[in-house]
Amino acid sequence: GFSADFMELAAFDRAPGPEYGVIIVFDGRVSAGQTGLIDGFARAGGGVMVVAGFSGARGVMDSIGFGAGAGLERDFRIAEPGAAARRPELDGFELDRASVRRAAVFPVPPAGFAPVWYFKDPSGTSYHAMYQGRRGKGVVMAWTSSFELRDTDLPAKPFFAPFMSACVRGLQGIRPPALEGTYVGGRYEGRIANMDPVKVAVTAPDGAVSSVLAKDGSFGYGLTDVPGIYLWTAGSETGAFSVNPDPENGESSLEKENSPPWVLLPAESPVEAFRSAVYGVEIGQFLLLLALSAFLAEFLLSRRVL
Repeated sequence: GFSADFMELAAFDRAPGPEYGVIIVFDGRVSAGQTGLIDGFARAGGGVMVVAGFSGARGVMDSIGFGAGAGLERDFRIAEPGAAARRPELDGFELDRASVRRAAVFPVPPAGFAPVWYFKDPSGTSYHAMYQGRRGKGVVMAWTSSFELRDTDLPAKPFFAPFMSACVRGLQGIRPPALEGTYVGGRYEGRIANMDPVKVAVTAPDGAVSSVLAKDGSFGYGLTDVPGIYLWTAGSETGAFSVNPDPENGESSLEKENSPPWVLLPAESPVEAFRSAVYGVEIGQFLLLLALSAFLAEFLLSRRVL
């Protein structure tokens, strides 16, 4: 749901315009003029996410009051976020499978900044992974590690995409999309921004349209007999939710498979095993021998004298 421009930080000769909502900055050797532009963008109401670097240079992190920070090398795991940063779209991911090998420690964070994500080392000791605070009218997030693969495998994990999406939405104050769901025959509880009583028109996957009344920013919908995607409209607001596939109605189940959908290949003969798994067993010669046997039997029977 976002579009982005990627550019070198040195390309900034003026503060980004109002068409930009968020800047994600990889810290390093940054001039005072450029850090001033980034700080001015935040103070004017923009969102800024700073990803710490380990060059030792005094850059964006220093300009917002963190200083250079001390690098710490440990076998970190990402821990559950604090209550202020918790996002429903992040539930269900195995956060502890992402490892971080280096982090920057800031003994005294700037006033107004609080930790919202954490790292834990093998002993269970917690370290601050991300700070969040206000800078003028804007919001600033400071990630205390890097996204370099030599420092962390987080960018290679499925969790990374919803993590970045949650960060961007948090910087702009945008609620996550209400693409939620229920089971066939269940009741869906929806949310809208309008707190006044308003009619919500819901279109089912089969095209049937029905209406429910929303009050205090929420509505309930129970006509969920058809699995699929339901679309709703409430004035200028629109959204969608899913009725989870029901295996009894010919749809696939969302439950975990008993066996994985792949075949394990033996290490001693992977090529032969791959060909066998993809193309099956070669039976051409067997069929040819069978055909020759049938031809020979027919030939012998045709020469039999009664």
